[in-house]
Amino acid sequence: FVVAFFFCKVDFSTAWNYLGIANQILASIVLWTGAAYLISKGRQHWMCSVPATFLTFICVCFIIVAPLGFGLKPVLGYVAGCVVALSAFILCVVRGARARKITL
Repeated sequence: FVVAFFFCKVDFSTAWNYLGIANQILASIVLWTGAAYLISKGRQHWMCSVPATFLTFICVCFIIVAPLGFGLKPVLGYVAGCVVALSAFILCVVRGARARKITL
């Protein structure tokens, strides 16, 4: 009820922007989950990990740069997006490989 009450009180375009970024964040989480699963099974993970890295970069940049988020300078958003996206990629590959070694 709280979420519905919030969306009834704000402008529709604002609610639509929040829904859009929430959808992209959910998509990146699902892609990371798929990539981690493929890595843990020893399969090719690039079909999930590359789009997940790109989408993570986009989501972080949007949250930092957009007036809807923090509204900071674009350069800061690009740097933070690169750092977070590459860190997530490395973490996924390393942890997935480690999980595969433990289960073998």
